[in-house]
Amino acid sequence: MAITLCLTPAVALADGPYVPVGSIPAVITVDVTEDSVIWTIDIDMAFAPISNGHIAYGLVVSLDQVHPAFQIHGNDGTDADFAWGTHLYSEWGPTITDGYNGWFTGGVTANNILVSSLGWVEATGERDITVNTDGIFTVAIDKAELGLEFYWAVQVMANTSDTHYPEAWVLWSGDASSFEAVTIPVIEVDIDIKPGSDPNSINPKSKGVIPVAILGSSTFDVADVDVTTLDFEGASPAHDLTDSVVYAEHLQDVNGDGYMDLVSHYRTQATGIAKPDTSATLTGQTTGGTPITGTDTVRAVGK
Repeated sequence: MAITLCLTPAVALADGPYVPVGSIPAVITVDVTEDSVIWTIDIDMAFAPISNGHIAYGLVVSLDQVHPAFQIHGNDGTDADFAWGTHLYSEWGPTITDGYNGWFTGGVTANNILVSSLGWVEATGERDITVNTDGIFTVAIDKAELGLEFYWAVQVMANTSDTHYPEAWVLWSGDASSFEAVTIPVIEVDIDIKPGSDPNSINPKSKGVIPVAILGSSTFDVADVDVTTLDFEGASPAHDLTDSVVYAEHLQDVNGDGYMDLVSHYRTQATGIAKPDTSATLTGQTTGGTPITGTDTVRAVGK
């Protein structure tokens, strides 16, 4: 999934105490991959005012569409603890007394962290236009850090001019209500509750376990399932599927289609299954952080 946004010199910028001067054309693309979300910020160098030889970006992420959560940006020299142009992570500080434009970027309150030290985000692109002649910055963030839905805004800068997307938001406002939303797609998987049984009768008072098979196919490999995330109606797997030996014992081709299936078991009384339930759902994630979900029919029985 990709979203492409074109910022042109005709963008109407927001009013406020920090009204940007001018407008820089840019194209921003957001790609959602198996493991991460990647922003590509492509500044149009034919239009950008670059008299000082510098370009920059600020990617701001919100997890609740109310307040910004963190920013990925290049050090403009405000934080002397890091080299100029270094890609930094910083958190929103709504009540700071020392810093730069609403962000902890320098001084005694600085909380900048090198992006390269985090492990869940990568950033590329130089502020120096003699090096970054194409005017391109990229930021890749692990999906696990963002949740199923998150919000973002971008500022692009050159010399004293800048612009934003969305244009109704400015970097220093602290208001994320106008941020662009991204929803992570969910993979629908086929599951078989109590393989070989029809109907799938379950006595909620049983002290046993319920087998649930995630069915592999030509489009879904069960090896991609993060077994630590599996949840069946509120219950976790009864066996330690992180143990390679145990995991191997739970791989079967239950439907005889030639594709390996993953059979996990859940203690009946740990689930929320009860009369008059007619279906039950298994959820989890792939190893890349993409949510998965599958539903099958059940028949709750017993007194």
